[in-house]
Amino acid sequence: MSDYIDDIEESGECNDLIKLLTGAVALLMLSPAFALEMWVGTFTEPIAHIIEKIINLIF
Repeated sequence: MSDYIDDIEESGECNDLIKLLTGAVALLMLSPAFALEMWVGTFTEPIAHIIEKIINLIF
């Protein structure tokens, strides 16, 4: 498998595609909205449900 990857790297066929994909991923990761959504979705989803229920009880 690594020989295949080395051959692709040496040929340069996929370098432009790899650069494009890594650039797109980097832009997404640097986007504050995307980063916030990932953080909220991963770590605080249970907390968000609790806060939502409390707000619904109050109002």
